[in-house]
Amino acid sequence: MSAPHDNPPDLSELIAGASDQIAVAEARRRTRFERDGLVRRIMPALSLVILLGAALWSADLLWRHIAPHTEEKTVRDLTAIVEQARRAVESVRNAQGSLPEVIPNASLAAVVFYDYAGDSDPS
Repeated sequence: MSAPHDNPPDLSELIAGASDQIAVAEARRRTRFERDGLVRRIMPALSLVILLGAALWSADLLWRHIAPHTEEKTVRDLTAIVEQARRAVESVRNAQGSLPEVIPNASLAAVVFYDYAGDSDPS
């Protein structure tokens, strides 16, 4: 069995190994610094983009609530509401066999006038 001090390591090998370890550690530190530096440079611009996007979204949302509706949009919306009420009445008529006394959907009944004329035979 040989003792660890029988073959002393070459001093130049030890220096080269230490130099390699220092070079690797320095490269890692430099890479981390560059990556962190990149994040620090990007964050203000990214924050500004997010802030501008939120401001534009808020302005658009406010404009939709403040801006007057066009006549076409109002007619389109009212037509859709009347159609929903018609479908609600028809679904009850198909299920029960007679017209309902009121529109089954309370939110539609608050907007649409429905006059129940009693059971009438459509034929």
